[in-house]
Formats: sequence, C-alpha cells, structure tokens
Amino acid sequence: MSSSANPPPEPLPPQTALIGTVLAGGKSLRMGSDKAKLLLPSGDSFLQHAIKRLLTVCSQVVVAGRSSDQHSSESAPDSKRCVQFIPDRFPDLGPAGGVATTVQWASQDPNIRGLLVIPLDMPGIASDHLSELIGTFSLHPDRPIAATFDGSFAEPMLAIYPCCFSDSLQQLATSKSRSLSRWLANANPILVSLPKTVPANLNTPEQYQQYLDSHS
Repeated sequence: MSSSANPPPEPLPPQTALIGTVLAGGKSLRMGSDKAKLLLPSGDSFLQHAIKRLLTVCSQVVVAGRSSDQHSSESAPDSKRCVQFIPDRFPDLGPAGGVATTVQWASQDPNIRGLLVIPLDMPGIASDHLSELIGTFSLHPDRPIAATFDGSFAEPMLAIYPCCFSDSLQQLATSKSRSLSRWLANANPILVSLPKTVPANLNTPEQYQQYLDSHS
C-alpha cells in the first residue's frame, strides 16, 4: 500500500520532535504464531506493551508494517487517538522497509525530526532506556542514535532515525542488500550503551516460555 493512502501525521508542537515507531512487519516464522498477539505476564500483548512503552516518551506512535483493520484492537484502549497503523510501502523487505516507509510518512510534518524505533519482541526495554536515546538525540538531532549492548555494534532495531535521512533510507529499502544494520554502521551513529540485560528478543516458543517463567 502506498504511503499516500495514509493520512498525514497529526501536527505536533515543535518540542515534540520524535514519532515512536514499533517495527511490527515481521512474519514471526520462528515463533510459529503472530508475536504481536502473544500475551506477556502483565496481560498486555507484545504490541500493546511496545505501544505503551513508547507512549511514556512520545506523544504519537506508529505501528509500522501493520494495518489498522488487522490490529486496531491491539492498541491500548486509552491511546488509540495517539496510535497510527501504517502498512509497509515495501512489503516483505524486512526492517528497512518499515523504517523507510515510516520516515517518509513522518517527513510530511516539518516539526517531526525523526523516528524512535523499537522492535516488537524486546519487552525488556524500559522508559529510562528510551529517554537516554532521546537525550542524546536532543544534542545531536542530525545524527542517527543507536543503542549498543557491547560498546561497538549499533542496534538497528533500537535506534533513532532522523528524517533528514529519508532519501537514503528509501534507496536502502529498494536496494539488493537492504541491510539496516550495515546502513546504520555506515551512517556514523552515536552509540548509547544500555545494560546487557536488555537485549532479550523473544523469537522462538522456547524463549517466550522462558521469559514467562522468569517473570511469573
């Protein structure tokens, strides 16, 4: 679906510079079922949890790679007016397609400076971690900002992508490689070190069950 079919982002005050973005276009092949609908110990689905986490630091959230008719019920009940679902312009092209689609959409509003991107399947992310990324971005608004857990690798799924890189990201999404991690490494990002306990992507039924057991 073309991004032109989506309504433009709601006008935001100048100080609200970032759109929270959940990358949710994956097929969950290793999990064997749609991760967006799996429940966490809190009773929230993966998607609800990610949306709520972003809404603690952003006034507007985009769910990239999903349509509202698929998942409108997955939004937090008190936050639906703040949440927009945007299908990928570049379907089945991985995270690069979701980031490229959303940054192009967000660029329609000159008050929006970038995307704060998180994955669907990393429930260990805390508001404090996101605030660290935002604080660094406020000092360097024209540089990509990326979390790192080892001091060197820039995490492409936990990062801030400035809108000024929209054209470059569109080119990436339509290229043969489509490696978001390679693009990010070459974009000279500023790294923000986060605790090694955070990167717990839940990709398989075994990892999901271990998480449930450890948080019950």
